[in-house]
Amino acid sequence: MDEEPQLFDNVAVVNRECSTILSQIATFCTFEASCLTEPWIPISKGTTTINKDTCILVDIIIYGHPKHCDEVGDILGIKKIYLQEPDYRETRYGYKNPHFLDLNSNCPGADMDRHPLRFSLLQAEFQSQQLEFSNGKVLTQSLLKQKLAVVFKTMTRSQNLKRVIADTNRVHTSLKRYQEEALDFILQREFGPISPEYCLWKQKDQHLYIHSITGFEKNETPKETGGGILADEMGLGKTLTILSAIIRTANEAKSFALSTSNGTLFAAENTLIASRATLVVVPSPLLLNEWLQEIKLHCTGFSKPIIYHSHGREGNPEVLADADIVLSTYHTIAAESTDITSPLWKVNWFRIVLDEAHIIRRMTTRLFKSIKRLRANFRWCLTGTPIQNSLEDLAALINFIQSSPLDDFHVFKKHIISPLLKGSGEGVDNLRQLLDSVCLRRTKELLNLPKVIFESRLLNFSPREKRQYVDTRDKLVRMINQNRLQPQNKGCLGVFQLQLQLRRLCNHGTFQKLSVGVEDFDPEQAIAHLRKLKHAKCEVCKSHVTGIHGIEEQRSGSFTSCGHLLCSKCIQKTKGALQKIDGRDGCLKCSLCPETIFGEYLVTEGASSKPSGSGNKNLSAWQYFDKDGCSTKISAVVAEIEQHKAEGKSIVFSCWTRSLDLIGIFLSSRNIAFVRIDGSHTLVQRKWILEVFQKDSEIKILLMTTGTGAVGLNLTVANCVYILEPQWNPMVESQAIARVNRMGQTRNVRVVRYIMKGTVEELELQPQQTRKLEYAKVGWEEDDC
Repeated sequence: MDEEPQLFDNVAVVNRECSTILSQIATFCTFEASCLTEPWIPISKGTTTINKDTCILVDIIIYGHPKHCDEVGDILGIKKIYLQEPDYRETRYGYKNPHFLDLNSNCPGADMDRHPLRFSLLQAEFQSQQLEFSNGKVLTQSLLKQKLAVVFKTMTRSQNLKRVIADTNRVHTSLKRYQEEALDFILQREFGPISPEYCLWKQKDQHLYIHSITGFEKNETPKETGGGILADEMGLGKTLTILSAIIRTANEAKSFALSTSNGTLFAAENTLIASRATLVVVPSPLLLNEWLQEIKLHCTGFSKPIIYHSHGREGNPEVLADADIVLSTYHTIAAESTDITSPLWKVNWFRIVLDEAHIIRRMTTRLFKSIKRLRANFRWCLTGTPIQNSLEDLAALINFIQSSPLDDFHVFKKHIISPLLKGSGEGVDNLRQLLDSVCLRRTKELLNLPKVIFESRLLNFSPREKRQYVDTRDKLVRMINQNRLQPQNKGCLGVFQLQLQLRRLCNHGTFQKLSVGVEDFDPEQAIAHLRKLKHAKCEVCKSHVTGIHGIEEQRSGSFTSCGHLLCSKCIQKTKGALQKIDGRDGCLKCSLCPETIFGEYLVTEGASSKPSGSGNKNLSAWQYFDKDGCSTKISAVVAEIEQHKAEGKSIVFSCWTRSLDLIGIFLSSRNIAFVRIDGSHTLVQRKWILEVFQKDSEIKILLMTTGTGAVGLNLTVANCVYILEPQWNPMVESQAIARVNRMGQTRNVRVVRYIMKGTVEELELQPQQTRKLEYAKVGWEEDDC
């Protein structure tokens, strides 16, 4: 007879974060834990032991009454813990998972192959706030969404604007009614008068003004004007509206430029060159061309716009100041942030316009600080998605347009964010007042655009693909288990390489070679995950690293090819300390570990974006794939392209050039003509390729990386969009789709998304997208979300 099993207290402990979460639901749930037996070492019959510092992955099954299901889902979801279908459960009980979204079935969990909760370590980093009522109860995202929905439904500014006719002598395109009303909003926010209903400062008596949101007081007349946020949905013609405003206010701009001083300026700013120019800042060089085309298409009488970008740009600030419009990029301005000779800082611009202004939503970055440093009489933000992640995104825009005193983040948090998160009516009213004052938002319903038809393809792996995916996944889990015992940064490289392998396997199937190289590594995601774990520190000086490269980040860093994270200051030191290995050319020994470096010392962002051609040139991509492979997803995409090629032009989006390579191989083998744009193409090449796609009736397919096609393009020549894989940031997809479904589109647009069943795409990326979109689109509803 076996011995009676001994019961031990404190055999193991759950980490503090998990125990804190579980304690919140312990009053109405019970738990069942299980783990693998390998870590336990037999000592004698009936007894086992385990090393003191061993970290074990434990699967915890939660049991409770169905009425608590959604509440448990909200509590766990806020903490970014998402339930997976368990490997084992008590079959006599029913099963319901509040975190599972099944697009093809009313039976959650039916016939799905899932990995247990241990996989939650791979969740993408999305900013999440601790949402609590003042009485300690959790404010769920769904409740917050309801609060914000109330805000946007009660805004009235757009209903109380009059039509302002554009200067028809210089603007030869008729404005829509809503664009003429936007002109009224712009003129009010720049020159007044603003209706008292939408003023944030209220006059209490002859010499005292009180801010209606913060309660701050001023003895002198406060400034209500200065710019604002034009947040019309993508495709409503914000560019034409701004160009019309620039022309409409040309005389006021000249008067500003002729003034020798301005009482509203700081003393130091009186030394700047007063300008009549509007500086327009865009995300990419491709958008510079888009603005030039819009000017050429709609306007006459402009002096030649100045492009302040790339080599040979204008260095004389007086020339810039005397232009009607100056076009530049965020990257250019950030790159010149430390250049004291740059003419950007010597001009007091009449107006600054930020196109796709959500680019500056992170106030701690060098990019935001560089843009904020620019001086201007008026400041405008153009964005169809002013709230992408959280209310802090809106705080950044309010900071830029200098809507005092809410341009101070601490004040914004106290009077806008905190009351909303506490669920109070005050928070709803404060946000409504603020937005009604400084922001104008209209939706695509004004355009009566054709329908967008969304279709999802939930695909099953072939047996070969499934075996390769499961083998790679198991290898990843073992590596994660090992790295939990080694909390230092070294070794993170391999984890992220393998995780990317899982995502790429979903696209490439068994075409994907199993060797893991540097080209499979995404440094940005690695940095984001290490920051989440509070491990994003330089291994040499222990300083915090906020991102890759030095343009948009406060403290940048890079990974070495052997897995170390180094800040930009320590990279050169460690590079200089590399030791040559005798008799082995091109091989160096790392100064921080015993590993040998082959080839490049640092991992770069562009590692996976090597140039590749289109058409027959794609055959060279076979070097990256197994010729005997198969891909369920690629085959499905190409089959659908063939089926619908007579219905119009199509765009295939992927975040990986390798996936576009594989699509290109398949299209070429079927003699289907296509063109392609990715990060390796120059601006001139991109312009030429787009012209070919738009004008050549034989070219029906455009392959494009999501980063290239996310913003700034008018792609209405197409009426079908294929999205090869879900993105960490779903707004990238939404923006790409909006370039097809916008003003000028005359046909229904079909959008097809591909998801591999039972994989990281369905179990992690898709739920993340759903949660993020549910938050981001509150009040900024888009048809394509």
